[in-house]
Amino acid sequence: HDRIIDAAGKTLLVCGNAMISGEHGFYLSVETKEQAHHIIAEIAYTIRKAAKPRITATLIKDFYKKESMPSNVLSQFGYHLFSAGPNMVVPIRKSWTTFDAYLGEMKPKYRRRAIKTVKKGSKIRRQTLTLEDVVQYQEDIFKLYCEVVIKAKFKMFFLSPGYFTSLKKHLKDNFECIGYFLDNSLIGFTTRIISNAVMEGYTHGLLYNYNKKYELYQNI
Repeated sequence: HDRIIDAAGKTLLVCGNAMISGEHGFYLSVETKEQAHHIIAEIAYTIRKAAKPRITATLIKDFYKKESMPSNVLSQFGYHLFSAGPNMVVPIRKSWTTFDAYLGEMKPKYRRRAIKTVKKGSKIRRQTLTLEDVVQYQEDIFKLYCEVVIKAKFKMFFLSPGYFTSLKKHLKDNFECIGYFLDNSLIGFTTRIISNAVMEGYTHGLLYNYNKKYELYQNI
């Protein structure tokens, strides 16, 4: 469980990983989902009862598969089911051996937009960052991340400056951080986490004053 405290002092208890989507909340050796949900509700109640400051709400996330959806047990404990935005998934076709091959399968309207976007960002240098690079640019990466987060209407948490360095140290090649440079200055970055055959787009950041001229966000 994670505990998140916002600026107003309200505390949210999260069962699951607050910083990434996916069914990573729990793993229990019980026979039915009803048993699992009952145990989770009891554990959450025990934590809330002992917690100081007082926990305002509890979030249990995520449920993608129909068979893993919360049972009536949780509703009996006062929980309410709600849906967030869907994951946007792109299966990689075998024919996409190059970027041009990928563009070639787009509809003409979208292909023209993509080509125009790439052209506007032609002066930007794209570089996959090593662990040493992530350490070197740690402060810049954090500032770029904050540029995006402060624009969000809803903020569940703020990452710490050393978060991306820690991810790279522990996940190694399964975590990629790609920097976007203009005249040797880091103006944007994006990250991705690789798990078996799935690559999940993760956190990104950019300087918005470069966005319109270079289509920075679209190039990222």
